[in-house]
Amino acid sequence: MPIFLAIIPVISPGPVTLSFFNTVFVIVIVSLVLQGWTIPVVARWLDLAAEEEPES
Repeated sequence: MPIFLAIIPVISPGPVTLSFFNTVFVIVIVSLVLQGWTIPVVARWLDLAAEEEPES
């Protein structure tokens, strides 16, 4: 959604340049990657992760 919202000012007339879209795109991707890698680690650290059952 943030990437879609960044496209709107870029395609509309005004002083916003393509670098605005590029900045938003990089921030969104970095945020998603950091959250994806850290959420399982933090969940285990806080003892919130569900324990896996051993296969029989």
